[in-house]
Amino acid sequence: MTDLHFSVDDAIARMAAGEEIAVKAHRATRWFKWFVFLQAAFALAFTLSIDVATVPY
Repeated sequence: MTDLHFSVDDAIARMAAGEEIAVKAHRATRWFKWFVFLQAAFALAFTLSIDVATVPY
């Protein structure tokens, strides 16, 4: 069980790394909802152009 003990410096470094990872993850997912909305709008426009406007595929 001695391998489960961390020094204070190691614990501080792990906490800092965890916070940095959380910031990067938030930055990566910040625009995801807009990407999904834009993708849905393109899919709707494509469907309407094919089905309603009878644009040839």
